[in-house]
Amino acid sequence: MAVNDTPWNNTYENINEAVLGSAGTTAAAVQIGSMAAADVNAFQQGLFSCAVNGKTIDKKFLNVWDISIDSAGKNVAYGARTSRTDYVVAVNDIVWDTKFQSVWKPVFIPGGSQVIAPVKTEGRWMLYRDGEKFWKTPYSQLWKLRVAEKSGDIAAIACVKFGVWTIVENDRPWNMTADQMISDLFYSDDGSTLVAVLKDRGFWTLAVNQKKWNLMADKVFDPCISADGSIVAAAIEKQGRYFLAVNNRILPDDYEFMACPVISPDNGKLILKTLKNGVYRRSILSV
Repeated sequence: MAVNDTPWNNTYENINEAVLGSAGTTAAAVQIGSMAAADVNAFQQGLFSCAVNGKTIDKKFLNVWDISIDSAGKNVAYGARTSRTDYVVAVNDIVWDTKFQSVWKPVFIPGGSQVIAPVKTEGRWMLYRDGEKFWKTPYSQLWKLRVAEKSGDIAAIACVKFGVWTIVENDRPWNMTADQMISDLFYSDDGSTLVAVLKDRGFWTLAVNQKKWNLMADKVFDPCISADGSIVAAAIEKQGRYFLAVNNRILPDDYEFMACPVISPDNGKLILKTLKNGVYRRSILSV
C-alpha cells in the first residue's frame, strides 16, 4: 500500500478492501499468512487481518471486509468471519460478543466511537449498535447505512418482503417502494433531505423524502444535493441521450454526455459539463 507515493513499511501476500479516511488514515484487509493452493486447513486457522497505516492488528480471521474509519481517523470497524458459519463485527482489535449469520458494512455514528451494523440473525436482518439490538424491527434485507452528521438520523435500504424494496429511516419504513432495486442513498449536509436512487417498473428514477420522481430513465447517476436540501439535481440518460433533472423536472436540452452537476455554495447556480456535437461545454445555470 502506498499513500502519496510513500509505501507502508509492511508488505503482504495480498491486500484488498483499501480505504482512506477523511483524516488521512488508511486501512486495508491483508493476508498475514501463507497458504498452499486448496489448503483448507490453513485457511480455517485464519490468514487475514486488518492493517491500519501499515500496522496489523493482533486478531486473525477467515475473511475481513467492509472497513470503515471514524472521522477522527483513530478507529476502524469492519466485518469478519471467525469460522465457516460465524460472522462478526470488530472495532479495532475488539470483536463484538455476538456472532451472526452474516453482516454488512459497519458505520461509525458521527461525533463518537459508537458503531452500528446491519446483521443477520435467526434468518432476519436487524440493526445492531455496539453489539446490542438497536432497531426493533427485523427485515428481509437491510444494508447500505447512511448517517446524517448534523441531525443524527440513520437510513438504510431495506427489503420489507420478497421483491419489495424501500428506505427505512430511524426504523420507520418510507411510504414508498420499488419492485426491482434501490442502489444507493444520499443525505444533504443538513440532514433535511434524503435521496434514493432506485429502479422501479423497468426504469431508473430518484425518490426524495419519500416522494418518487417520474423520470423513467435508462440510467440515473449520483445526485447532487444542495447543503440545505432544497435542490436535488442529477444527470440521467434516456434512449442514448443525456438530460439534466432538477427537483423532479427534466430540462428540455439533450446531450451526448453529461457529467454529474455541481451546485454553487449559495445554492443559486448549477455548473454543468456536457458534450454536444462533439464539443465539450461548461454551462452555468441559474436555479
